[in-house]
Amino acid sequence: MPITLIATTAQIHQAGGVYLTQVKENQAIFLQQCKMLHIQCLPRAETIGHEKEHSRVTTRSAHLFSLASLTLDARWKNSGLSTLIVVERETSEISKQKNSFETPIMSAMLYLNPMLSSLLLRN
Repeated sequence: MPITLIATTAQIHQAGGVYLTQVKENQAIFLQQCKMLHIQCLPRAETIGHEKEHSRVTTRSAHLFSLASLTLDARWKNSGLSTLIVVERETSEISKQKNSFETPIMSAMLYLNPMLSSLLLRN
């Protein structure tokens, strides 16, 4: 993550706030750690939701993991990173009979129940 994002997440954490950020390819080591955590560990919580609108059916499945077992880079020590959220999103366009599947990986400083986190992840 860019230095500005690290500083911003640290400020949010120090102020007692909550944030959600996507783990991207430019954070190769952290992204790999998150992918392995998702594969090797059981989630602390899971939630699934369905919605139908505009001739599309979307199913979102969110899996929450603790980041406590990871050794994070020292630059993250003030950010309060605590939770990995893996969202699997499948969208079916009924009229076109077309399906798409995405799995964004997110990290967060969260103390939320699974239902509340699924509301955050809707879009």
